[in-house]
Amino acid sequence: MSDIKTNEYKSIIGSNLRFWRNIRGLKQEYIGKKIGLNRSYISKIENGEANPSLEYLSKIAQLLNVDIEDIVAPQPHRELVLEVFEDKSIDPPVTDDELKDLLSLRFRSKEPNLNFFYFMLELLRGGKTFFSEKEGSKR
Repeated sequence: MSDIKTNEYKSIIGSNLRFWRNIRGLKQEYIGKKIGLNRSYISKIENGEANPSLEYLSKIAQLLNVDIEDIVAPQPHRELVLEVFEDKSIDPPVTDDELKDLLSLRFRSKEPNLNFFYFMLELLRGGKTFFSEKEGSKR
């Protein structure tokens, strides 16, 4: 990540923190209390205005039950993966591990579309179709 500028890095951390906090349904105030920071500092981190220490990033990751890499690494396809994660027609719902696996995918050339992430989820589940019969296939 050496080619990422400091402000860009803070923005990545902030958006990843907000993403995982929302996935977990937690408030900024709760996170702050649990790790010994106030809510306004958590807000500043999420808005890319603060540069938290590695100690606090580690505490945040632990609280959110993610690896620190999930907080600090760019996740360029997060919005597409979130759409799959929130899809109520997927049965059973996307698990935490599946979410992390989908977010960890890296691409060398062509940008993936939403169908690609549905396909990858199907592969993660051993090729089993996961849409309820009444919904039909998304593809």
